[in-house]
Amino acid sequence: MWRFLLFALVGPPLAVGPAAPCSAQEPEAEAIQAAAAETLAGRYPERADRLKVRVRRVRGDVDPDRSMRLRFSEVEGSPTGVTRASIHSKDAEGNWTEDGWALLHVARFDSVATIRGRVKGGEPIPTDELEIAWIETSDVRGEPLRAGEARDRARRGHLVADRYLQSGRVLRTRDVRRPNTVDAGGAVRVRYRRGGIVFRVSCTAREAGVIEEIIRVHCGELETMYRVRITSETTAEWVETL
Repeated sequence: MWRFLLFALVGPPLAVGPAAPCSAQEPEAEAIQAAAAETLAGRYPERADRLKVRVRRVRGDVDPDRSMRLRFSEVEGSPTGVTRASIHSKDAEGNWTEDGWALLHVARFDSVATIRGRVKGGEPIPTDELEIAWIETSDVRGEPLRAGEARDRARRGHLVADRYLQSGRVLRTRDVRRPNTVDAGGAVRVRYRRGGIVFRVSCTAREAGVIEEIIRVHCGELETMYRVRITSETTAEWVETL
């Protein structure tokens, strides 16, 4: 049974993340934080509710009473972690001028799968060991296993740990996989089709894999190695001859 954890984010946005010194006065920091949030919401509307900004440091002459906007350095995807942005404000004549820069911490939050206990690589993950938590994923290396994908995978069959998993860790998509459809050393009946030639031959899997994956098999009868696409626990389609 899935366990759901509710994490309440208490306090103003500037409190997100670990404490760090900030040279900006509070009105400046609040104005910069609001401008940063508005900029991120405009550029990444689908992620706006998942990004929280905290001001670490400000340099320049910043007037919090002016209209303000920030320009982030060009990055692939939304900026996360510590990032720098230039601060621009509108003067009385309506002209935008650069007033300085801010060092920000952009935290990304998401609803992801975590694991309660330890699981060795190759072992199935008990469903009741999985939890869904709303937590910061800024420092997760790789793509986190989000709640929806975790549920979909679990519905299609139990999950297997692809590596040793520590208790409490955020799962990544590469940390789990479906159970093998074919194990290394298993018998596979391969359907060979090329042009008008069609025949079936018995082979031995040299690699493990799941349905639709391509693995190597060896045909002892023909002393030939093939690459095949798995279609069931005992069958596969020829892809190429090695």
